[in-house]
Amino acid sequence: MELFGRNWDREELRQHVGSMQQLAGIEPARLVNGAARDVEVLNVRTGSGLNYQVVPGRGLDIGLCEYQGFPLAWLSPTGTVHASFFDAVGRGWLRGFAGGLLTTCGLTYVGGPTVDNGEELGLHGRASYTPAQNVQWDAFWQGDRYFLEVRGQVRETGVFGPNVLLERRICSELGSRDVFVFDTVTNEGYQAVPHMFLYHLNIGFPIVSGNSFLRADYSSVVPRDEVSQAGLSDFPALIEPVAEDMDQVFYLDTIPDADGMITVKIFNPTLRDGQGLGIAVSYLKTELPELTIWRSLSRGRYLIGIEPGNCRVDGRDIERARGTLVTLQPGEQASYAICLRVISAEDDADPDVLPALVKRSLVG
Repeated sequence: MELFGRNWDREELRQHVGSMQQLAGIEPARLVNGAARDVEVLNVRTGSGLNYQVVPGRGLDIGLCEYQGFPLAWLSPTGTVHASFFDAVGRGWLRGFAGGLLTTCGLTYVGGPTVDNGEELGLHGRASYTPAQNVQWDAFWQGDRYFLEVRGQVRETGVFGPNVLLERRICSELGSRDVFVFDTVTNEGYQAVPHMFLYHLNIGFPIVSGNSFLRADYSSVVPRDEVSQAGLSDFPALIEPVAEDMDQVFYLDTIPDADGMITVKIFNPTLRDGQGLGIAVSYLKTELPELTIWRSLSRGRYLIGIEPGNCRVDGRDIERARGTLVTLQPGEQASYAICLRVISAEDDADPDVLPALVKRSLVG
């Protein structure tokens, strides 16, 4: 493995430390202040300078994230909010939308508030507000490689409702700049259920700035509404924060590489004395066919949302009317995987930004 500018084998590295916690590890904690009181978190250190916080108390989302002191994720003014404050009505979901590196949307509905087949639905679903169960974490060797891993389950259910289970695994390797998220969603009920699923990735300053750029291979861009239509002429350019509301949503028809993979990058070339810093998000288009980009450049709400999913964010009724609503039959599963990789200028210049390991992990 590569660490501190050189390669090490297992025995060689163990000889230099009393505990692997000296280099990397996972530390459980519980938040104690305000609306975050009693939220369980797991603080993950990878040894490369990539540190992130998994939040079992909020659907195994990923909150704070930094690389060598640079924050990567946008954090909202709500802060982390305990799941008990969930407001399912209308846009109440936003009252506890902490941002963070990953907010999970779903499992049975995503998108704007609506009424679908007589059922009133709020914004973006319940997954992010559901505490995970059967949570486990571990740090372990596989040969000469050392891994950090968090596992758990998130269930969306009700006595007269669906019974849908999300099984999630989040892992990183010692010395790496990668976060992998592997998800399996199973309909454990006895009736077919709608299944909408989206990764809401929230990238903030200083990765996002007027000097930054967004890159992806796509054939067309469709604005969600009239406000977004006004920004189509300069998409995907970024600017410094503006006084007026500037929240625009675009749907990209992405072009996969030879392995069927989509990679979306956001990169700021001015950071770290010209080395630059950014994030690459990679996944398979067959699993996540839709890509939504939220370009929010207002003061205080300054971020780029990279949102791969199996649906758009128009609402479940519209997805159903279009004939694109995914349904899980009893016992049926859907699997997803994404990789979040911190990139430098050298990585950004490489058309194949992901190492062979990443492709093997996602493509098989």
